[in-house]
Amino acid sequence: MAEKIDILFEKLVDGTCSESEFNIIMDFLKEEGNEGYARNMLQILYKDIDQSFYTSKLDKIQSVTIPKAKTRNVIYMKYAATAAAVVVFVVLALFIIYPKRNQTSIVASASEFLTNKNLVEQATKKSERKHIVLTDGTQVWLNSESSLTIPEKFDKNKREVFLNGEAFFDVKHAEEIPFIIHTANHVSTRVLGTAFDIKAYDGQDMSVSVQRGKVQVQKDKKILATLIVGQQIKISSKDVAASPLLVEVKEEKIAGWRAGALDYEGWQFSDIIEDLKRNYNVQIELQNIKVGNEIISVSFNQKDKIDNILSVLCTLTNTNYTFQNNSYIIH
Repeated sequence: MAEKIDILFEKLVDGTCSESEFNIIMDFLKEEGNEGYARNMLQILYKDIDQSFYTSKLDKIQSVTIPKAKTRNVIYMKYAATAAAVVVFVVLALFIIYPKRNQTSIVASASEFLTNKNLVEQATKKSERKHIVLTDGTQVWLNSESSLTIPEKFDKNKREVFLNGEAFFDVKHAEEIPFIIHTANHVSTRVLGTAFDIKAYDGQDMSVSVQRGKVQVQKDKKILATLIVGQQIKISSKDVAASPLLVEVKEEKIAGWRAGALDYEGWQFSDIIEDLKRNYNVQIELQNIKVGNEIISVSFNQKDKIDNILSVLCTLTNTNYTFQNNSYIIH
């Protein structure tokens, strides 16, 4: 990644950088831990600008026998390149002096948000789903056994909610008014306007998947990742010291549950069982803990019968199940 940024940085200084390339550079600089790179580039630019003003390069250019019109063009291009370098120099300097000022001041903690007295909760039961339209026009689809805590009215400078469970958000764009979703374990997701899925059930690994736009995921006000379309971040709930995992996902697979799909790509068997319990409102007991740690990739539809689904899962894990006292038991 650093090599690519080096190339884009040279294009930025030369004035040949496109808008999309400029955005890549800015996103890279905004990520936590890249201040050192910015400082290094600042030193390199300072030397280049210093040489442009205080060496005899310009005199050498003027001493070459060139027609007057062309000489003026060369001198103009030299000054233009130097001016571009100065602009980049100023941008980097401001980035270092005022790093992430808006982000740290605008993102409160979940505990701070939940102290707000004017909060309401929207929730779903097992095997239930709900579509919600918030006061700003943002649309939310709540998956089964999930809850969304929202204020009666959003603040003027930020829009905050708290999610427990899973939901798909289609956030209404509002320039300079970020939309912040708080979840457990001090994780928050910050956007302006985009569509994405967040899964944050108690006791299970958390994930954020982007279908449209770009989102920023933070933990304890530290940026974990800036995700674009087709990217997903997974955060372990069992090992808090583990580094987040960034993976690619198919856009059509994101929040497939809204259309009835049950896609378990690289899921732990125990997590699949928990999801089935929510979706079918049934009791399932997994007696073999070791089997619960197995990683499985399989897909079903919510129209499939639970008995058929369990038969497939037992075949994949070399187990079997019985039905006793209104509960499925996997041996």
